[in-house]
Amino acid sequence: MPYVYETAGGISTSQADILQAVLWILTALATYFGFAKFGDKVNHRIFFFVGAAMAAASWVVLTFVGMQQSWSLWAFVILWGISAGIGAQAWYALWATELFPTQFRAGSQGVMFFVVRASAGVWSIIFPTVLSSLGFTVAGICMIVLLIVSLVIGTIWTPQTKDKSLEEITLEQYGPEFVDGQATDQDMTDSTSKGSTGVNISGHVSLPRTGSTK
Repeated sequence: MPYVYETAGGISTSQADILQAVLWILTALATYFGFAKFGDKVNHRIFFFVGAAMAAASWVVLTFVGMQQSWSLWAFVILWGISAGIGAQAWYALWATELFPTQFRAGSQGVMFFVVRASAGVWSIIFPTVLSSLGFTVAGICMIVLLIVSLVIGTIWTPQTKDKSLEEITLEQYGPEFVDGQATDQDMTDSTSKGSTGVNISGHVSLPRTGSTK
């Protein structure tokens, strides 16, 4: 972001660094006082939507209002900083832990984080190129589109794991053989092929629940 601030906003390096420092402070505060405190106490779908909507709104402000006005820069820093603490980053880290059985969790997380980080790395290479060749508005619109796609997917298919233990989630998603940790890779394949895993379009798992979803 400091590169964007300097290139499109025309501010100095020190000013860009200050903005970025404030952004990360807000992210840390939002993570602790927002996600950590209320992540399992409020509706997950609404919580995810709020964070994703703030992220998209921050780039709408930055793209269409511009950086020449100080209020728009600060609006972006506040919205983007808070959304980073309660938005997609926090949720996919949580769901990567909750939604895989213990014996497959580490490998599944490794694949997921590899894909996410690799994609972010590729985009970090593409974004400056788009910024310099097509202008900030086009680059900003690309970001807005990606954020809206994330908002829609995350909001529609939010896993319903609120107030549930890992054992309850595993039982609902995969069946009792995965709860005791004795399942094999073949069991995982069979469970998936039989449709006993995954979340349907309404966000509910296919097996009967042991507890209610709040």
